Amino acid sequence: NQNLGLLNYTWTFGSGATPTGATGIGPHTVTYISNPTNSTAGADVHLTITKEGCETVEDIVANVVVNPIPNPAIEAAITNLCYYAPRSFKPVATEVPGYTYLWSFGSGANFPTKTGYGPHVIEWSTTGVKTVQLIVYSNAPGSSCGDTSTLTFNVIQCLGNITGKVRKTDGTGIQNVNVRLFPDANLDGLSDGGTAIRSVFTTSLGVYSMASIPPGQYVLVETQPVGYLSIQDLDETNDLDTLVFFDPNDNILPVTVEPQEVDADNVFIEIPSPGLITGTVFDDFDGDQVPETGEGLEGVLISLYTDTNSDGIADPGGFVNDTVTSAIGYFTLINV
Repeated sequence: NQNLGLLNYTWTFGSGATPTGATGIGPHTVTYISNPTNSTAGADVHLTITKEGCETVEDIVANVVVNPIPNPAIEAAITNLCYYAPRSFKPVATEVPGYTYLWSFGSGANFPTKTGYGPHVIEWSTTGVKTVQLIVYSNAPGSSCGDTSTLTFNVIQCLGNITGKVRKTDGTGIQNVNVRLFPDANLDGLSDGGTAIRSVFTTSLGVYSMASIPPGQYVLVETQPVGYLSIQDLDETNDLDTLVFFDPNDNILPVTVEPQEVDADNVFIEIPSPGLITGTVFDDFDGDQVPETGEGLEGVLISLYTDTNSDGIADPGGFVNDTVTSAIGYFTLINV
């Protein structure tokens, strides 16, 4: 109050204001909703003062920059999710430079927390109700506004299956062969030891199967059938296993079981004994005299000859058979 007699005060509060204007000296309570104008140039507050017989005066008495409250809504499915299966999470709103995005995925997640816009691909190793939380801060000067949202869904157990065959080179199955399943948590392609998770025997067609296997890393171990020699162990279909066999002839096959997967065609190939010759042609990059992934040489011709006098030199006219190395440098000469 300027003590100048009867003054008339007229206000307009600018872009995004509620109310848009008022009369009287006030105070007046005004709320703002952020929009492209007031969040950048600000909302200009105009005051006009009039008095009968005097000149009207008007001015911008304030400029209010209205910082937006971020939209923290999460874009992701909320249907049931199999454990060990991935799900992608990101904000619904477009990324804003300068904003801070803080994520919490809770217990059992491969990444309990994350920062940044995303998308973030997360999987859980435990079942139950999972709550994902996103906090977004605008980090704007003045009042730094933030907001939080959550998203809840169930992680459920989804078991997998393993199938395969023990067979001869002509495809004929070998029955009553024991195949066991062991964990391979350290991913070295070998059994972690202990009691087998499954132990089954092949049918009359040489087929074996293992049902209701929790997702994870395993190795299949074949008990070498009596009267046979091992030719090769392989997964005849690409199941996107984490490991591909290190030694194609050690009666061990690495297997990665995914949720609800049927990991099929894990095959052990045998021939009646005797006899066969196997080996590997490889570039020994690390000098350890052991063939390893990436060292095998493909397409190398290997020829077998008799050496009747055991002088280490092929007998003239003593050619027996030949073969070429596989993609990993492995070769097999059978029926020797």
